[in-house]
Amino acid sequence: WNNPGIGKHTLVAHLLDSTIWDFPSSAVVFSISAPLPVTIHNFHASPSNCEAIVFWEIADEKNVKAYQIQQSNASGIFKIVKEMLPKNDGKNNNYESLIPQTADIAYYRLVLQTNDGINRYSQTAKVQTDCSEKQALVLLPNPSPKGSNAKLNYKNVSSASIQSAIAIYNASGKLVYQQAVLWQKGDNPYKLPSLPIGVYIIKLLHNGTTVKWEVL
Repeated sequence: WNNPGIGKHTLVAHLLDSTIWDFPSSAVVFSISAPLPVTIHNFHASPSNCEAIVFWEIADEKNVKAYQIQQSNASGIFKIVKEMLPKNDGKNNNYESLIPQTADIAYYRLVLQTNDGINRYSQTAKVQTDCSEKQALVLLPNPSPKGSNAKLNYKNVSSASIQSAIAIYNASGKLVYQQAVLWQKGDNPYKLPSLPIGVYIIKLLHNGTTVKWEVL
């Protein structure tokens, strides 16, 4: 220290009093705050004939990439049944969607995908209907003579079409036929293939409904 007229302690006190704590009048103080995350409110699902009405609310909607409605049956595995785009207008928005339900009981949840790659999940909602009793699967004639024009009719009571597939298994459980189908609303007749004499199980893959078929 080369200035004998000013002691070290005196200089430190002077700096604390006048330099460090005195901001010039033109100083700009920045305040950084992260935006609040978008959250799902009032998510619920309710039955409507053989469909589920899925509803949710979003407050101050921003930075949302997409909404996914997922459905699960008794297996507990959720599958995407519908994807919807957000408005992202910074307002409070409500969304509603009608989802076909072919099983008596199904579970629904919503996945909110953000543009940051973060997924947020709603709680799970249970919907119970009597759809399995209304969705009729009829096979005529049964038993069927070999080479006859046996027909399967599936009655879709939902207001929307259903993507499915028909699988036929022989008595040993081997898959002998499979074909993708699109069930429209109402009656859907389907001509079955000509198969050798035997006993078969016809299965609808979208809901697991089966019927026994005998070819004589």
